[in-house]
Amino acid sequence: MLADNGGQMRQVDIVDQTEWSKSTVSRVLSSMAEEGRIVKIDVGRGNMITRPETVPDGALKPFDDG
Repeated sequence: MLADNGGQMRQVDIVDQTEWSKSTVSRVLSSMAEEGRIVKIDVGRGNMITRPETVPDGALKPFDDG
């Protein structure tokens, strides 16, 4: 899905497209982030999900090693 959306998507859009529950999507994405397959960026009240190679400059907190 990320490849089809320019390498990044909002987490809520992933929920909508997969029809999985919010908690299931959150668990899957957290696991993928721990493995280094994706990066979760906190944006306001939601998360932006990106591939590690498509993280926008300045998107991570100063002390994150992303």
